[in-house]
Amino acid sequence: MFGRSAAQDPQTRPARLARLARSGNPELRALVACNASTPPSALAALAGDSVLGIVATVAGNPSTPEATLERLANSRDEHVRAAALGNPSTPAAALGNILSSRGATLAEKVAAAGNPSTPAATLSRLTWHDAPQEIKLAVARNARASAETLSGLFSWHDREKAKMRAIARALAENPATPTSTRAYLYEQEDLRAIVVATTPVEPIAKRISQVRSSGYVSSATFELLAKDKDQAVRRAVAIAPGTKEAVLEQLANDSAEGVAGVARARLAKDSAEIRRLAQKEDPVLLEAIARNPRTPPELMPELVLAILDTAGEDLLRDYAKEASTPADVLRRLAEHTSASVRFAVASRSAAPSDVLKILALDSAPNIRAAAASIQGMPVSSLVNLVADPDNTVRKAVAGNVSMPPELLMRLAVDDVADVVAAVAANASATGPVLTKIVNDQLARRAGRPARPAYSTERDTFSLEPLISAGANSNTPDEALTVLVNSVAGVVARSSSPRDERRLAEEARVWAAVARNDKASPDVLEAVARRAHRELWMKGDPDRVPRDLEGSRERILSDIVDNSGSGVGTLEFLSDGEWVARRTTTRSERDDGHTITWTIWDGSATAAAKADMARKVRREISRRSWLREGSQADRIGFATNPDASPEILDELANDPADAVRRAVAANRSTPAAAFARLAADTERLVRIAAAGSSHPDAAIREHERSGYTREPREVAYRDGFESLAQDVDPEVRTAVASNTGAFWVALSEPARSRMAFDEHPSVRAAVLTSISELDHVFGGLEISTAALQHMIKTGGPETWRTLAARYGELPIAILEQLASKGDVATTLLVAKDYYAKGDLLVRLAGSNDAAVVDAVASRLRFGDDRGDDEAVRKALIRNPHAPELFLRQVAYGGTKDQEMIDLAIKHPNFPESMLIGFAEGTDQQRIMAAASSRNPKVVAAVAANEHASLEALSYVAAHGGAEAREALLVNKSTPPELLLRLIEQNPGG
Repeated sequence: MFGRSAAQDPQTRPARLARLARSGNPELRALVACNASTPPSALAALAGDSVLGIVATVAGNPSTPEATLERLANSRDEHVRAAALGNPSTPAAALGNILSSRGATLAEKVAAAGNPSTPAATLSRLTWHDAPQEIKLAVARNARASAETLSGLFSWHDREKAKMRAIARALAENPATPTSTRAYLYEQEDLRAIVVATTPVEPIAKRISQVRSSGYVSSATFELLAKDKDQAVRRAVAIAPGTKEAVLEQLANDSAEGVAGVARARLAKDSAEIRRLAQKEDPVLLEAIARNPRTPPELMPELVLAILDTAGEDLLRDYAKEASTPADVLRRLAEHTSASVRFAVASRSAAPSDVLKILALDSAPNIRAAAASIQGMPVSSLVNLVADPDNTVRKAVAGNVSMPPELLMRLAVDDVADVVAAVAANASATGPVLTKIVNDQLARRAGRPARPAYSTERDTFSLEPLISAGANSNTPDEALTVLVNSVAGVVARSSSPRDERRLAEEARVWAAVARNDKASPDVLEAVARRAHRELWMKGDPDRVPRDLEGSRERILSDIVDNSGSGVGTLEFLSDGEWVARRTTTRSERDDGHTITWTIWDGSATAAAKADMARKVRREISRRSWLREGSQADRIGFATNPDASPEILDELANDPADAVRRAVAANRSTPAAAFARLAADTERLVRIAAAGSSHPDAAIREHERSGYTREPREVAYRDGFESLAQDVDPEVRTAVASNTGAFWVALSEPARSRMAFDEHPSVRAAVLTSISELDHVFGGLEISTAALQHMIKTGGPETWRTLAARYGELPIAILEQLASKGDVATTLLVAKDYYAKGDLLVRLAGSNDAAVVDAVASRLRFGDDRGDDEAVRKALIRNPHAPELFLRQVAYGGTKDQEMIDLAIKHPNFPESMLIGFAEGTDQQRIMAAASSRNPKVVAAVAANEHASLEALSYVAAHGGAEAREALLVNKSTPPELLLRLIEQNPGG
């Protein structure tokens, strides 16, 4: 016992432990191997023990020499290796080898993952590629794991899963877990106390940077750090710009006055209190006052100057952008050490000249560039900026509208295309400057070495300066003409398909000129004719670039919209043939794959051309309107469908009735003008409006959008509904006769109301619109009450028109129509899809053969639905039942023997079929034929050798002389039946 106590006592002298290590008792050696006070030499000797349990114990002893641990980490026994890999004294190199060991067990990896001596890189790699839960959990508990590794272990989406809950708890207890992950964990109620209680090892500066970040910071981060054990962190939260008021109220009660005072300063509402606090010298407290939205504005300059070196950059940036910031403060901010603060000053729309001078000499190019665009920059500074070595600075100053022409002329020949383009786009650029840009750029392009004809490289010469010059309203016509001709020259030199993309690029110059509202009509005419002639292509859409036709359409559309275009130019473009061809896709399945290709869409192209032609003609009309004035001319515009909406709107107020009447009938009249004309005092104007139509654009039917726009006629609803209630019956009749307006523009209540109109002509017009309407899926959009009124007040023509609306009327209307006694109406009802149930049964009993035939043709034999069965039973008893129906019943149309018998006995049942039954072998049909009472059929049964005794007996009892003779010669007639025949006719 004394040896056992000494072996496990850490106070035992090393020499004594060394002797016990050589004991023959394995139990004593095991206790010595476990003792942390055992000398390294003794542990090294025990590492070679024959008992593997002792060796594993040595491997786990932190006092074991590194060399021994390194050797044990490569032991053949997995338990020894696991113990060594879990020992914090094991060398990092040996622990890192776990990644290259192919035979490493899960226990070894878990041991290494939990070892604080394992390198951070090794811990990170152990968690890769869906690592087992045990490894991730061990790493989550390891305080030596890096912040990136620990943050990667937590998944917010999996936070409710059991495995993630265990990892989350380990991370909450780990002091090395970064603040970003701790904030996520803090949001979980059951982990919040653990997260707050764990003292993080993350540096204070790092934690403070979390709340001073300019990016998004979660509310949980502020709440967590507001409870940090370090006063500096809590104070940082109190001064942070994103801290919410609830957190500030919590910090206002902090035990540290430095924290509480800052929070109270942020929350202060009393102006006197704020002014008192502004007298303090603590820069953090002063920053808190500056961040208080209730701080009087007059205090801000002094506050900002006091905290200039310590305040957060966000506060200084925001104040630098304010229009009321004093010049002396701006001057200090322009010299601030933070580039972001200086950039905020440079981003202002205006600043004092001395501040602009400072910014123009700033060391940061982006700040000089921002300042260069500010109007009011001193000329001396502009001179320096024009010579700035940075391209972005020169580009920015080139766009400054306050630039003197002399400096713009200097930049007009700059070697950087973007700089020259900025000059060309400058609204202050003069004609000579723009002319210089055009000539210089064209000279530069002409002076480049010629490319070989076989070259496929794209031309890298920038067209932006020329494009900007073409769009600038200050560019003289002479320069614009040169530009237009320069593109024509490129077109003339293009001789192969590989130049088409360059043509599309060059066409951007034409496009810029086309948008220039100061370009002369002659220049725009030249662009229009050359783009129309040169920008074309041929081939399939999958094999050619569509840029050329698209560029042509955009250029010519801009010319149409350009107020400087001449009427002659518009007339040249009025056919719309220059619109780019439209495309559509086709696809087919081949060997399990879908092949899709693009083709030209002829119909969509034709519609787009028609719409464009109308647009151009409308613009021509608008231009012509400005030059005309007589009433005859006004009528011409009022009747012109290509007249612009503005003209028609003006003409809708014309004092002449004839003009207003023409506008009312014009399909292009805008909806607002139409509504006014619908209330016009002149009756003929209202009649013209009532008969007008307003079709959609031609391209509408080719729209591929999943959302289909309402028809254009819907926009005219208010006007048409006013006309539908006009006091003049002729106006109301015109509305009801206008099929398009009646069904599209009017609402369902308005249509139904017209069906009740007291004037017969209105109701007749409603009936005409119903008859002319195409088939409507979902039913006729008139109320049931209105239809019933039309039936009640109308005659056969009304009934037949309504009954002809197959599948559009409710069953109640069909029943009412069928009850009118008109055969033609009843026949139409019988054919209607929705006629069913009791109505069909009643029609099946009709006295009209055509109605009965229509009902019979609807039946589907083999269908066991109850309605059809009831109709069959009604038909089978109708003397007008058609022969085809009777045949279908007899030949298996039903399993009801009674119906079969009734069909066979029906007077319309064909005699030839009855004779066929009588001569057959089916006893049921033979018996049915015998009961038909037809002499020929009965005689055929009597002669049938296959007839049953029952059938022959029935024939003997009910048949005539012909049947009796056939029975006598029938070899199958039994003797007793022959005897009965003889007895019935003894004299025979």
